[in-house]
Amino acid sequence: MDSDAERAALTREILNTDRRIYQAIQAGSSDAWLRVELTIRQLKILLLLQASETHSARMGQLAAALRVTLPTITGIVDRLVEHGLVRREEDPSDRRLVVARLTPAGRELVERLQSHGRNQMAATLRRLSVEELRIVARALDLLLTAALGERSAVSCQLSGRSGADSDRPDGDIGTPSSAEPRPAPPKATCRRLTGDS
Repeated sequence: MDSDAERAALTREILNTDRRIYQAIQAGSSDAWLRVELTIRQLKILLLLQASETHSARMGQLAAALRVTLPTITGIVDRLVEHGLVRREEDPSDRRLVVARLTPAGRELVERLQSHGRNQMAATLRRLSVEELRIVARALDLLLTAALGERSAVSCQLSGRSGADSDRPDGDIGTPSSAEPRPAPPKATCRRLTGDS
């Protein structure tokens, strides 16, 4: 088998395994998600805001992420505001623009939902030996480094626009935040677009 064929075969195997792991983990945590009285789009907004370093994003950036119009995203955010999960703020860098930001209640809800999956994963990891855990940790480090490098490359492609343009629908809503240390992505010569740019 040549290298390209082997790469393709391994990629298919990894993606299939990832799908099966996700299904196994979610099987034990689906009840928590099903109890949430929110639409899929509302949940997506909460997850996008939680993933941003500032827990916020401009309306145009959210519209781009969900591939909907600004009026549609306005309606979705309005419902989240009514639930007390999101609040609207003026963009400090341009008061003509509106920023959606997670409230403490919104962050608590997302963290509670995500914790169920983490608890299931922790239970799974407890079945592995220390040596097996080292292998998993190394593999995840490699994946994270690759993922952060790809995200940095996308931000570089977008950063040629002016600051005002960063609120257009194709702006980046920011990078995921995490309490865990992570490898630094490859250095980029452009600025990273975030929700508060």
